Parts: sequence; C-alpha cells; structure tokens
Amino acid sequence: MTTAPATPSRHRSLGKGVQAVIPTGSASPADQAAALIAAIQNVELPTALAQAAAVVLQAASGPEPLDEATRSSAAEIAALLTKFMNDAAEGRGGGLTR
Repeated sequence: MTTAPATPSRHRSLGKGVQAVIPTGSASPADQAAALIAAIQNVELPTALAQAAAVVLQAASGPEPLDEATRSSAAEIAALLTKFMNDAAEGRGGGLTR
C-alpha cells in the first residue's frame, strides 16, 4: 500500500475465521495478504467483489500514489472481503447477495 492503509485498521475486531489465518505478531501487510490469499483459494467470492478488488489492487500496484477516492474504495472493499470471510467461516455462506 502507499501512504495510507487501504485496509481497515487492526483495531477493528476481525472474526475468528479471518483472525485464525492472519499471521500473529508484527506480520507485514504482504504476509497477511499471502495468508488470506491461501485461505480464500476454496472460497467462492461474488464476481463483482473479486472484480472490484482486482481494480483497486491494479491501481495500488502502479507507480502513481493512490488518490483519496481509490483509498476509500480500497477500504470499503477490504471491509466487504473481511465480512465475507467472517461470514463464510461462521457458516453463513459469505453473507453477500449476488
């Protein structure tokens, strides 16, 4: 990420499912992302959510800094992904409507 985090801050409570796959301690955002990528390999994400995440990740991987609107979108997508993972871990099927 660039100057501001694009994910919700760690002070927000994560569900047991998501918390269980994130490395503990001072894991970098890259380490956390790698763990979550491994965890969602068998989780069916809604196509729109995956597409939105791809757009923001492409913007974040480019050389230009992210503008506030993109940062805000990234934070919203991160929150939706977290909710989806928590709901899936708790057996609620992801909790998002398609």
